[in-house]
Amino acid sequence: MIADLEHVEGGVALVFEGKSIRFPGHAAAEVEACFEHEEPTRVSDLPGDLDLEGRLVLVRRLVREGFLRVSG
Repeated sequence: MIADLEHVEGGVALVFEGKSIRFPGHAAAEVEACFEHEEPTRVSDLPGDLDLEGRLVLVRRLVREGFLRVSG
């Protein structure tokens, strides 16, 4: 998938398949990790300061939007 991660005022934006999804700055490390990882990664292994519930919300959104897939 062709995608870009843009730093925007107050956070980051993930741009792919004609979509631009913005995330607040406090979730930037987790979004960047999802953008950069090419291997399967556990939600609990993501870097950043979000708690587990916040990470699950982020990953569910990225799955729903079609950026991530659930594996295994």
